Amino acid sequence: PDDEYVYIKPEATTEVVSVSVYSFKVNLTLNDNARRIETSPTYEIKYNGRTFLRKTLYSTGTFEIAGLLPNTEFELEAYFTYRNEHDRLIKKTMLTTTIHTKDISILEPIKLVYNNDNLYPNKLEFNKMQFMNEKTDEVLKGIKDMETYINGEKYLVSSGNVKKIKKLQVIDYETPPSLKSNTIYDVKFVIYDIAGNELVVENNVTKSKTLKAKPSANINITGTD
Repeated sequence: PDDEYVYIKPEATTEVVSVSVYSFKVNLTLNDNARRIETSPTYEIKYNGRTFLRKTLYSTGTFEIAGLLPNTEFELEAYFTYRNEHDRLIKKTMLTTTIHTKDISILEPIKLVYNNDNLYPNKLEFNKMQFMNEKTDEVLKGIKDMETYINGEKYLVSSGNVKKIKKLQVIDYETPPSLKSNTIYDVKFVIYDIAGNELVVENNVTKSKTLKAKPSANINITGTD
C-alpha cells in the first residue's frame, strides 16, 4: 500500500577543518528528515583518557568549539544516537581523531587601554579599561585571570570584570582604599590563560600616584606648661 511506512536512516558526517590554540572548527552535515536522532551530534574531547569537554551541535554548518588547553594533544570522538527500523537505540560514531592545539606563541597580543585621570589619597583608579582587540582574536578565548601588581604587591581583578573585558566591554578598576598617600606607584597588569600561561599584553606597565592626604581636622595640643 502507498501509505506503508518507509524507514529513513538518519545521516550525519563531520570533519575537523582547522585547529588553533584554544579552539578548533568542524564541519557538520546532518540529515534527519524522519527525526530518528535521539542524541544530537556530540563532540567529546578527552585529555589523558578523561572527558575534558563535551559539545552538542544541532544543525548543518561550520562550528567552533573552544575551551581547550594550548599545545596539548586531545582525543576527539564525534557521535550521535538514533532509533533504527526496529526502534532500537543505536550509537553511530562519525569521527575519531587526535587534535593537537597550537602554541601560545602564535597568539596576537592583548591590546590594553585605560585612563588614570582620577587621583585619590588612598587608592588607584583605572577607568575606561578595555581590550582593543578584534572579537575574533584567538587570545580572547583563553583568558582566565587578570592581576594587578602595585609596587610588586598583587591585587586580583574580579572574575566578573574579567568576563566583561574578555567580551571587549569597558570596565572600571580600582585598588582597595589601603594605599599610602602622596606616593608614586609602579603598576603592572598581568593576564593568564586557562593553562596558567602569562599572556603578552601591550601597554600593561605604567606609573601612577596617590594624592597628599588632607590634614585631619582634629588637633590635639599636649605638653602645655
